[in-house]
Amino acid sequence: MFGVGTRAGAAALIVLLAGTVGADVGPPPPPSPTDRGPVIPPEENPNYPRCKILSFSTEPDGSFILTIDKGSAHKLKVGMIGYILQGPDFTETLLHTEFHIVKILDANHSLARIPPGLLKQLNQKNNRAVISRK
Repeated sequence: MFGVGTRAGAAALIVLLAGTVGADVGPPPPPSPTDRGPVIPPEENPNYPRCKILSFSTEPDGSFILTIDKGSAHKLKVGMIGYILQGPDFTETLLHTEFHIVKILDANHSLARIPPGLLKQLNQKNNRAVISRK
């Protein structure tokens, strides 16, 4: 065929490699579990109640304090874990938004905290969350 050091050899190699550039390699792989938050059960599951974030504030250490609309009447306890939801129907968890219930204020209100360094910012459209009773 063509010698390795010849122009024709180099051209043949380029043509050979060019055939693999646009080759169909199938669809891209699905996002890894680290690209999104944990999968949550359907809304009907009583062990994962949904709640609304009424307000939030940023602390000097970079953590976020959330006020949510669930409390002792909804069987919440200090230490329970929750996640902020996203998407048009609030069925996906927002990555790096794991929070912990830190104080039960009354029957219908609690405080939760997202530790510093997990989340850079939070906005008003992220106002839904899910809590895990497990």
